[in-house]
Order: sequence, then C-alpha cells, then structure tokens
Amino acid sequence: ALTSAQRYVDAIAQLKIVTRNKPELAAPWLSLGALQLELRATREAETSLQRFLAARAAANAGLAPKPDDEDDDEDSARSGDGGQTQAWLMLAQAADQRGDAKAANAWLDKIDNPQRALEVQTRRATLLARQGKLREARMLVQQVPERGPEDARAKLLAESQVLREVKRWGDAHSILV
Repeated sequence: ALTSAQRYVDAIAQLKIVTRNKPELAAPWLSLGALQLELRATREAETSLQRFLAARAAANAGLAPKPDDEDDDEDSARSGDGGQTQAWLMLAQAADQRGDAKAANAWLDKIDNPQRALEVQTRRATLLARQGKLREARMLVQQVPERGPEDARAKLLAESQVLREVKRWGDAHSILV
C-alpha cells in the first residue's frame, strides 16, 4: 500500500522491519532492493538483492521456509524463476548506476530467459551506447529474435529507448515514424 502511494521511504522502513524479523523470507528482500534502487541507494539495493538471492537459494535447497505466497509477484510468475531474473536485472541496473559496465554485463550474462531476451539485450545495448558504441548497440537490439508480430514493434521501441538514453533524439524519432 505504501509503495502504491509512492511513500517509498515509509515502505522501506516497513520492509526493513520484516527483513530484520524474518531474514529467511526472500520476497521482502526483493521488494526492499527494488525500492532502494528506485531511490538510487545503490549499495543498499545490491546488498538487499544479494540477500534475496541467498534466501531464494536456501528456500530452494530446503534450508529455509518458502511461503505459499512468495511466488505471487507478477514478474516472478512471468519469468517462472521466483524473481531471480528480476533480481539479476536490478543488480545489473545497480552496477550500471555505479558506472561499472563490466559488472552490469556479468549480471546480464546470468539471464537465460527467452521471454526477457529483448529486455536483457536492451540493457546491454544501453551499456554499449553509453560507451560510444552506438552501431553495435543498435545491432544488438535488431538481432533479437521475433516470436510474433508484436515483437517487431517492441524491438523498434527498445531501439528508440536506447537512442534516447544517449540523447540521440532525432535518431530515436526517425525510428518511430
């Protein structure tokens, strides 16, 4: 409720209480990391996301409880991996915020999820574009396989997004018209 009301600081405070009282639960760590990342508390977000991954691993190994509602998150259901892909994407974003493209790519390398291929390649392309490798960045997005007609449109939007990230407004506009 606090997150929906954009009361992120209050939501973080509540999530910290939950993670302190029940550190073995994975889902609160993921939510905490996402909010910390939103507020650009990069180091704290990385710590929370690492704790999420550790709690997921423990739950999957049977070393920690796995509540029935822990997999109800929309992204978790979509990816089918209990939020692991989402955590890796956020860890890549955190590394990018710190200016560490190598670490960001290392997190993206962990993702092998065809449903998220365009998202992963768009993140990679953005990293390349920021390094001045705009041609390579665009090719990366263009080479993502299309599973259906909506994918072609999504690729154009993703390529435009990469161009906007590096303030190539005219190029971004020309793709969309």
